[in-house]
Amino acid sequence: GTVSVVASNGCGVSGPRSLSINTLSPAAPGVIDVIQTAVCPNREYTYTIASLPANATSIQWTVPAGANIISGQG
Repeated sequence: GTVSVVASNGCGVSGPRSLSINTLSPAAPGVIDVIQTAVCPNREYTYTIASLPANATSIQWTVPAGANIISGQG
């Protein structure tokens, strides 16, 4: 795509300046590993992936209704 910008003030408007950009879609994440870390009174699990997928800067974890993320979102 292209990003373009113009400047303006009380004296007028500049011509546009444009920059071509390329976007990279992130690759699919790797295998999710799971370890059960607590049984009673509430079951707890630790989920991990070995590394970020190519072209990704973070991971967004989601859980089903009734479940909670204790730490490590992102």
